[in-house]
Parts: sequence; C-alpha cells; structure tokens
Amino acid sequence: MQKTTEKLNVYNKPHNENSHTDELIEKTKEILYLKGVIKKFEIEKKELIEKNNELLLMIQNDKRNLKDIDSDIEKAVKNARILIAKAKEINRIGGELANTIGDKNMFITMIKTGNAIDPLIKTLKFALCLLNLPAGHSKSAKHSREQSERRQEIDKNLKIDINSLIEDDISNLLKESNILGSQINKQKLRVHDLFRRIETSVEKSRNYIGNIDSSDYSNYTISPQLSLIKTEDF
Repeated sequence: MQKTTEKLNVYNKPHNENSHTDELIEKTKEILYLKGVIKKFEIEKKELIEKNNELLLMIQNDKRNLKDIDSDIEKAVKNARILIAKAKEINRIGGELANTIGDKNMFITMIKTGNAIDPLIKTLKFALCLLNLPAGHSKSAKHSREQSERRQEIDKNLKIDINSLIEDDISNLLKESNILGSQINKQKLRVHDLFRRIETSVEKSRNYIGNIDSSDYSNYTISPQLSLIKTEDF
C-alpha cells in the first residue's frame, strides 16, 4: 500500500511542477505588463510636472510685464495730475489747459484705460499754446479774442500736421502710443485668461498625479526575484 502511494506521488509530481511553472509564467507576464503601465504613468507624470513648471514660469513673466505696464500708467497719471495742478497755480495758463484738455477727470480716465493717443494730442496742443503765449499778457477782451483765434489756428495747424506728416516724429510717437495702449489691454486680457487656464491645468495635474501616487503603486510590493508583484494575487 505504501509503495502504491509513493508511485502515485511520483506520477503526480511533474503535473504539480508544470502547474507551478505556468503560474510563474503568468505572473511574470503580468509583472511585465504592470511595469509597462507604471513606466507610462511615470512619463506622463514627468511631462505634466514639466508643463506645469513652464506655465508657472509664463505666469511669472506675464506678472512682471503687467507690473511694468501698470507702473508706466501710474507714472503717466501722476505726471498728468502734476501738470493740471501746476497749470491751476498760474492764472494765465490755467484757462488754456482747461480749454485744451476739457474735463480733467475724463482726461485722467483715458490715460488709466490705456487710451494714450487722445491725452497725448491734447497735451501737445497745450504745449503749442504755451509756446505762443506772449509774456505778461492781460485778460483784456482783445487779448481773449486773439487768444481764441490763436487757439483755433493751432487746432487747425495741428490737424494738418498730424494728417500730412505721417513719418514725422510726432506722428511716430502717436502711433507708438496707440500701439502701447492696445498692447496694455491685450496683455491684461491675456494674463487674466492665462490665470484661469493655469488654475484649471494645475488642479487637474495635481489630481492626476495624486491618483497615480495613491492608487497605481499601493497594490504592489517588491519581490527579490520578480521585482514587482501585485499583492492581492498572493
């Protein structure tokens, strides 16, 4: 009876060894597949981190550019306020400034919104008026009439100069100022849009990276022979 049992055990042993070998082969295949998946996730994770760093760098650069633009606008507004205040202190040019720039609050608002061309034209007109003012002129009716005629002549000549001297320094300055105002508005819109996109992208990336870190590695353990084995299979 004992010999018969031993013979049966010897007969069944190759089958058990084959089953164990097949199991190892299947687990090895699974491990190789999982290694490929993990490698793919690691590459995607690295790309997302690099993309986030690029976007953060873009935000920093745009913030600096926007800060510089806002600083220039603040300087322009400050100088405009000083100009208006100084003109009011001098009786003979206070009226000229008021007639040239119109409402001072509207004048300041145009500068703040980046519409630099209109304030610049009015400032140039005021400068031309100053150059044409006689020394110690009075407030007589005759002088007021002459002053009004002179202002009309200046307006007429200035319009002619702006329309005809396209390549003149003043025309170039007006053109550059208009471009700058447009760029300021576009830059602000671009930065605001970029902030929204970055916030969404960073949030998605963090969630995705967090899912990879928490779920893709939590179910695996290291084996000295097979490198990586799914723990739930044992």
